[in-house]
Amino acid sequence: RVFLGVEVPAVPNRRARFRAALPDGLDFRTRQVAWSRRVPVDAHVANLATHSDFLIGDPVAVRDFFDRERALLTALFPDGEVEEAYLVSLAVAHP
Repeated sequence: RVFLGVEVPAVPNRRARFRAALPDGLDFRTRQVAWSRRVPVDAHVANLATHSDFLIGDPVAVRDFFDRERALLTALFPDGEVEEAYLVSLAVAHP
């Protein structure tokens, strides 16, 4: 997939990626919890705009991106709400 013009590899197994990022030498118990929420399109776009990639980007390019994003989302979600999906990952080291 492409994010801000950069190819980002899709990771088919998020749990494996999460475990691989933990330091070696410790035993971890891990949990992942998926959740989602429905928010208005404008709130979703405003949340995206707080990401640092957009805060340091060219203001004109960022504005154009969000104008296109808002138009696409409005067409896809005519009721004006999008569902944001999240995955919370927790790792606790134990003896």
